Amino acid sequence: MSTVIPLVPAQFPESGRRTLLEADGIVVEGFRYSSGIEGMTVRSEALELDVLPFTGQQIWRARIGGRDLTMRSTFEEPVASREYLESNGAYFIHCGGSAMGNPGRGDEHPLHGELPSARLGDVALELEGHELRLRGGFTSRVAFGAYFRAALSLRVRVGDTLIESHAELTNLSAEPRPLMYLAHINMLPAVGGRLVEEYEPGRRPVARGDVLVGGRPVPAADLDSGAVDIEELLAPGVRVEPELVQTVPVAHPGGWSTVRQVHPTGHTDIVSFEHGDLTHTIRWLRRSADDDAFGFALPATAEADGLAAETAKGHVRLYGPGESLRATIRHGSEPATPRERSPE
Repeated sequence: MSTVIPLVPAQFPESGRRTLLEADGIVVEGFRYSSGIEGMTVRSEALELDVLPFTGQQIWRARIGGRDLTMRSTFEEPVASREYLESNGAYFIHCGGSAMGNPGRGDEHPLHGELPSARLGDVALELEGHELRLRGGFTSRVAFGAYFRAALSLRVRVGDTLIESHAELTNLSAEPRPLMYLAHINMLPAVGGRLVEEYEPGRRPVARGDVLVGGRPVPAADLDSGAVDIEELLAPGVRVEPELVQTVPVAHPGGWSTVRQVHPTGHTDIVSFEHGDLTHTIRWLRRSADDDAFGFALPATAEADGLAAETAKGHVRLYGPGESLRATIRHGSEPATPRERSPE
């Protein structure tokens, strides 16, 4: 038997915290940031999440096993803005909708589409056994343009250190329309660590452009050939600017792709996703005096160059009336085993 608790903004206090749910192994508290944005802390013995239930269902902070996974940025809390870069410090952000990526020539869509800071309705908590689900959604409608419904959810289980995020975008138009999606999972880099991933046969990551590494220009060709590898960019004190963006041909045996970031301590961050509509994997890294962020596996429907450019590449799918784009991503951390831990 499941318990459903509908949520509305009035339940979130202006000061202090309010318990919204307390069950075996899970506590959920509502609060507000100083910006007025509603926040929710989901706490179990394995993890603690700060979620924005009405603002794009962003996971603002993720702590697993007492370790913070979230990128370092200049944002201590979310800002009430629809501009993506004016509130860019979350651990997990749903991106996309009618478009995704960086708008280029011929594009009119905002950076990463409508989803990141969308105001959600139909928000509710659902508890069934030792599993908690948060859901919400919204309808986007523009005259003579995009018309779709987004249903977002996240799920945690007592004792589990992985989070499951799900998005379903449904074309409500009477004619075929493009739908795009990207899961922006922004973790701290594993300084001194490494990535564990398997590529499709005969393929390697392809960089979007040159980068500065410690102030030294590194051509995309050196990144593509492996002359400069990702472990070098994860070394202590290395700056990577303005950003590294790569398309990574991650293998998908059995329909799922999995990438792991292994820390010197043996702790392992993980992103695993059902391939299906998520045909691409993007890697994003920025290390500067103000930011330390690694999206080591961002599941997506295309590369990150915006609707017009990705359509020209043949990466954008048109969904018929009533058809849906579906994305399922499992992400979080796995604890270090005694064998994996570095000697003291």
